Amino acid sequence: MRQFILCNWDAIIDFMAILAFFAVVVSGAYNLIVNRCKIKIRISRHTENQKGKLMYLSVENLSRLPVCISQVSIEIDDALYECEREPIRVRTIINREAGKEVFREYQKALGMPISIPGLGGVHGFLYFGDYPHNPEIGSKYLNFRVCTNRGRALKMKCEIPDQSLSTPAL
Repeated sequence: MRQFILCNWDAIIDFMAILAFFAVVVSGAYNLIVNRCKIKIRISRHTENQKGKLMYLSVENLSRLPVCISQVSIEIDDALYECEREPIRVRTIINREAGKEVFREYQKALGMPISIPGLGGVHGFLYFGDYPHNPEIGSKYLNFRVCTNRGRALKMKCEIPDQSLSTPAL
């Protein structure tokens, strides 16, 4: 009788070990799915001229962990056009009263890397200096490639709004 009880304890311990192994695998897969890099980009306004393309973007981090964006590129016909890494001055806003300048503001493009804390967002200008002039006339979407600190580069398609920036910058 005693040997029978010991054999059952061994079977119960083996069963519990197998159950614990599957619990660890399921928990690990759940954490990978929940904490994967989820980024959403929206183009609010845009303009372009002979020098390049300027876009006002909003970038949202939809995952709980912080993310650092190291590069944003536009992909056209398997060619990548990267945004400027340094924050350059892209617009100047001047307010005047009675012909006198009362306020001047310089707006700069976002510099790389862009750090976004968990479940947050950032918005600002991105300037693409090497962007070809009118690459696809009538195109309603742009393909973005976003490099982050959380694995492989993300590819996403964003709709181009009909409205452009009110004053041409650059």
